[in-house]
Amino acid sequence: MFISHVEIANFRALENVSIPLKKCSVLIGENDVGKTSFLYALENFFFANTKLADVTDWFKHDTSNDIRIVITFADVPEDDA
Repeated sequence: MFISHVEIANFRALENVSIPLKKCSVLIGENDVGKTSFLYALENFFFANTKLADVTDWFKHDTSNDIRIVITFADVPEDDA
């Protein structure tokens, strides 16, 4: 099982991104383009047990738009489906 696709909207530096992934993917980019925001989104999806409440978590601090983090998995074993 692995993450095959990630969609993130209105989270930190990411207004609206859709990123396909393979079993081994690498984030490469210039400074201040959203690499860390992408990783924080994954961290919040999997490990945070609290609601996002800090205004800095919203894209351009605009809390009127919902944050959306969608994770798609591939090769999910039948036992876990």
